Amino acid sequence: MKTKICFKCGIKKPINMFYHHPQMPDGRVGKCKDCNRKDVIKNRLKRKKYYDRYDTVRYRTNILRIWKHKYHSMWRRVNGLDKHTRSVGKGIISKSDFLTWCNKNKNTFMKLYKRWEKSGYKRKFAPSIDRINNNLGYEIDNMQWLTQSQNTKKFTK
Repeated sequence: MKTKICFKCGIKKPINMFYHHPQMPDGRVGKCKDCNRKDVIKNRLKRKKYYDRYDTVRYRTNILRIWKHKYHSMWRRVNGLDKHTRSVGKGIISKSDFLTWCNKNKNTFMKLYKRWEKSGYKRKFAPSIDRINNNLGYEIDNMQWLTQSQNTKKFTK
């Protein structure tokens, strides 16, 4: 097994403990994965405001990322892992089926998205997935796009 010494920690480690880098003579970076992770975390904490803003903008401007985030939130809610909302404990469609549904309903989503964008990304205008019948799970025929405000008002009625 081939090994390499990390220039940061000075420990000899297996070559697979170093990230690939095509411009390095041996095809690997000189710093091990552990040291690399520590440096990334340290940098992120040092520049927290910058990265928080960067992540916010990246989330808000990438439609596919928004859809994947919505799916992940639905999945967490169905499985009782979301501490901010009550568990629905109902079924959920697959991620690929959800993304197909999103594409089919893209016009509705985009109207809500443009309104949200125009509002300066106020939470009450954020696109939200609504279960039409709350007794059923997240199924193709039981979902619709609403604003966060509409969805909340619907629940409190």
